[in-house]
Amino acid sequence: MDSFLQESWEDIVIDSGGPNSARSSWKAQTAPLPLGAATKSGQKSAAKKPSVTAAPSSSNPPATKQPKASRRAKQCVAEGCTRRAQSNNRCKTHGGGARCQMQGCGKSSQGGGLCRAHGGGKKCRVPGCTKGTQRLGLCYLHGGIRRCITEGCKKKDRGNGYCISHGGGRRCEVTGCDRSVRKGNRCQTHQVEDEFQITRGQGLAGTELQLAKQAAAVATGALVLYGALRLLRARVYDALIVNLTTGMYEQVLTRMAPGGKLLDVGIGTGLALVNNRTLLAAKRLSVEGVDYDLDYVKRCRALMKTHRLEGVVTATHASVYDFAGGPFDAVYFSSSLMIMPDPVAALRHTAAMLKPGGKVFVTQTIQTKRSKLAEIGKPLLKFLTTIDFGSVTYEEDLLRNFKKAGLTLVENSAISGSTMTSTRSFRIFVLEA
Repeated sequence: MDSFLQESWEDIVIDSGGPNSARSSWKAQTAPLPLGAATKSGQKSAAKKPSVTAAPSSSNPPATKQPKASRRAKQCVAEGCTRRAQSNNRCKTHGGGARCQMQGCGKSSQGGGLCRAHGGGKKCRVPGCTKGTQRLGLCYLHGGIRRCITEGCKKKDRGNGYCISHGGGRRCEVTGCDRSVRKGNRCQTHQVEDEFQITRGQGLAGTELQLAKQAAAVATGALVLYGALRLLRARVYDALIVNLTTGMYEQVLTRMAPGGKLLDVGIGTGLALVNNRTLLAAKRLSVEGVDYDLDYVKRCRALMKTHRLEGVVTATHASVYDFAGGPFDAVYFSSSLMIMPDPVAALRHTAAMLKPGGKVFVTQTIQTKRSKLAEIGKPLLKFLTTIDFGSVTYEEDLLRNFKKAGLTLVENSAISGSTMTSTRSFRIFVLEA
């Protein structure tokens, strides 16, 4: 019976030659134990018959093992996101993965069901410190980073045990330069020589590079020149303005009565008064000046001291709208009225400081013909000269301001050398309250 079962089994089972085939398993179980081998009671023998591999035939070549198809990780379902999904088919950024259990917090959990802000994640092992651990179980503050080995330095180690200040990190490749590398293999100073680039990496070379360098040099020179002009504003004012204003002051001082006191609104550097010191002395006139520019006021005081006019001319640093003094025999606006924020208010404020019968003098450059070019160009002169010339003044605008201030025009004359037939006219206006 046993032989019959064995023959039937061999007819049914296909011998694949592998160790896991049914025939191999059956033979392994029924094979006699080798001599000298002892088998413990209740245990199965572990002896197995070596597998026999069938030789491939020419008609049936051996089958090659096909690799398993790699399982592609799920992608976040958020629109435009290519990150790997954690849970709920979303990445951590878009709400996937474990979230902080603190009510109202949407950050991802780092440990213990909480985000870092609410106490999750590993903490510094220093007692009482609640900051996150970085290295060696410590936070940044307590040594969780490698620091510069230079004594007393607490900066981060950038290489070779040193911070950048003490020689760590990469150094510039230029011989003799020990600065740190900013980009490529050179420091910031030598990088310009190595490469000159414009936006999005489009380089300049040859003639274009030379032109770019020349343009940069011109721009730098212009900035230096403008800076120098700013530092020497008072000197620039004297060089450009005083030749004209000296004649204007002469016209005003000539019209004043002897012994009079003048309020000079916008006194500037006072050099025009120094040039008319003979007339001041002859008519025993005194001048009290006010100007909002401190550089001009300092220059004015120095000039008065140099020319011994301290008792004749004084200068106050203030806005005319805040100035209080008087009474005065006359008020003078030397080309300063129309550059003020509110010319009408300035006229009313200063006229209130006049003695009965006092006068207001205004000298102004008048544009006699309409000019768009002048209207655009004149306000820009302050960027070239540091002097605010204001905007273009037309006579009808000036007369309108006089009327609004409640002043009566008693004289409108051209200063010597100018006429109304030219493009510009330098004029003097005399008004009474």
